[in-house]
Amino acid sequence: MEPRDLSAAVRFYCGKEHAGAHDALADVEATADVLLAQLEKYPEALQGDVGFLGEFSGDRQRSPDAAGKLKFDEKGTICLSFGKYANWPLETIGRNDPGYLQWFMTKAELPGSTLAIMRDVLASA
Repeated sequence: MEPRDLSAAVRFYCGKEHAGAHDALADVEATADVLLAQLEKYPEALQGDVGFLGEFSGDRQRSPDAAGKLKFDEKGTICLSFGKYANWPLETIGRNDPGYLQWFMTKAELPGSTLAIMRDVLASA
């Protein structure tokens, strides 16, 4: 029987090894990466929507990303939590100023969960 731990989930869903296992931040980032990969792998079961998961968990105050650079608004829409576009929906920024998101993704040290959400927004803009 194969292992059922975070390292095994990272290997299965993300196709990589879990560097820094048992380090708190590394484990949180790995968990977020696995969740995003599960959203892609099982879109119908999980609705492929981080906002849905926030609503499902009943806690919209939590950040949809490990870095806290994103937040949910009152409708469950993912918004930027800082900077000149603070409180703007990420999809609106992606449509109107994709260069800002692209620039931010290269300038800030962001966990995979944040980058994946931003990449998805840019891909759909």
